[in-house]
Amino acid sequence: MYNSKKRITLIVGIILWLAVLLLLNPLFLRLTNRELQKSEIEHVQSMGSNVIFNIDRVDASENLFKDVEIAGWAFIEHDGKDPDKKISLIFSSGKESYVIPGELITRPDVYEAKTLQNYIVPNNLNGFSGTFSPFAMRNGTYRMYLFVKENEELTGIVDTNRVYTVNFGNFTKLK
Repeated sequence: MYNSKKRITLIVGIILWLAVLLLLNPLFLRLTNRELQKSEIEHVQSMGSNVIFNIDRVDASENLFKDVEIAGWAFIEHDGKDPDKKISLIFSSGKESYVIPGELITRPDVYEAKTLQNYIVPNNLNGFSGTFSPFAMRNGTYRMYLFVKENEELTGIVDTNRVYTVNFGNFTKLK
């Protein structure tokens, strides 16, 4: 009888320990505001208006969460300012997709670039920076897309031709 109570207590203890271990990562991500928004779109594809873009850098930090920052610029040709402009990163594995909202940045160098002189570059916030923790993503291979919304009529999604793997928080470029 006494051994049976000890076994039950041990089993319950192990189950509780495993449950806490499994829930610790999502709880920690939520408390540090590093949760990622899952997209309802499983198979993302290029669509909408033609998006002109460049990815300037992808930096992985050495912090506990292995935060990744992706920065660059993107726009859809037009000659106006759009106060509601949005740029987001989308990572899609075909099974799941995650959306990382970009912080908009003023990039006068894009507006003045000689390589873009054949384009109608909007004179507004064309730069972006998005930061996320790969711990918030399921393990898998992800294709990176950019979503750009200049205004209600001008929106587009473009494939960046970049592919990354996520493996237990490690974020590695494949292509």
